[in-house]
Amino acid sequence: MTLETERLLLKAITRDYTDAVFRAFTAEIAQYMTARPATYRTETEAFVITAMQENEQQTGLTLAILDRQTADFLGVVSLRALISQQPELGIWLKKEAHGQGLGREAVHALKAWADGTLTYAYLRYPVDYRNKASRRMAESQNGQIRRQFVTRNGSGMPLHILEYWIK
Repeated sequence: MTLETERLLLKAITRDYTDAVFRAFTAEIAQYMTARPATYRTETEAFVITAMQENEQQTGLTLAILDRQTADFLGVVSLRALISQQPELGIWLKKEAHGQGLGREAVHALKAWADGTLTYAYLRYPVDYRNKASRRMAESQNGQIRRQFVTRNGSGMPLHILEYWIK
């Protein structure tokens, strides 16, 4: 599966992206996320294999975000719990891809796919309140804060989550 935008290709994740994910998903990138960066490549490989299985079983959709011109790996975008009425949206971009509107472009494409493919009430998008770029992205999709809670990231640091609902 491939989704195309003006600047991006969103392609179903495969083992080919394991090393790129392992290198790019750093502690800095993960600071506001519940996931923690892998210490070992095998942890990233397990993530990729699970994502591929969810893609195949159509219970989730995880896509590698690539530069349309160069095919350079930029990050990952996903929808989890596809068969629920509230799939969860997630995205991260490597540091070099920040500040260019690429996350917004990827999320817009994935939401357009969801609108044409799934039956859902809303997409859940949990964001730490300090992650201003992700908050702006949710708000650009007309997301509304509907729930707040505190959890911890994979490194044990508290996250103060604002859960946006995007319809």
